[in-house]
Amino acid sequence: MKTHGGGNDGGVAGAVVEFRTSRPEIFDFLLQEGFQVSFVDRCTIREFLCCQLALCGDYTEKNIQTIFLNSRPVDDVDAAVLRGDDRLALSAAMPGLVGATMRKRGFFAKMRHSISHDSAGGDDRAAGRGKRCLIQVKLFNLLARDLARDFLARGIFFPVERLCTLLGRRPVRFFADLNAVSVNGEPLDSPKEMEDRLRPLSGCVQLRLLGD
Repeated sequence: MKTHGGGNDGGVAGAVVEFRTSRPEIFDFLLQEGFQVSFVDRCTIREFLCCQLALCGDYTEKNIQTIFLNSRPVDDVDAAVLRGDDRLALSAAMPGLVGATMRKRGFFAKMRHSISHDSAGGDDRAAGRGKRCLIQVKLFNLLARDLARDFLARGIFFPVERLCTLLGRRPVRFFADLNAVSVNGEPLDSPKEMEDRLRPLSGCVQLRLLGD
């Protein structure tokens, strides 16, 4: 997924698709595939979730049970620092011994010490902190549905070519749940026009859920 520099949202070029829906969870297929979101560079995972996404409290503690940063399991969300182009994966509790082993601060965490995320090096946070850039995020299992509204309202970036491919596989009922869809500010007569309007474009598209 290509990242472009500059701009308040990380400077991703391409189209902006805005829409309304009462069921943002229908976009779980995108959130599980992986997307980019704008964030303030060099924050901890807790700061990203709580301060930038407003995902604090019991939900975060109880439901985000497994975290991978650049493919390494994370135990301490207050020590792991996010940087531009990092890859962050969030999951609810996964089943089986492997799931239990990967769980943050879990009983079996010591078994995968050699592959766990090493928070050393976070002392360079001051340098460049505050710059807006992009991070790649994947949401697994129930998180893709539970957090769909939070991420889509913020605006997610997705490769336009891949989006068109996935939209072409969506059932009719998917589009029936979308309202007031626009591409670059131009309203569409039907949500199903979205694929045709986006296909000639390249780069990334920003998908943004509008409020009521």
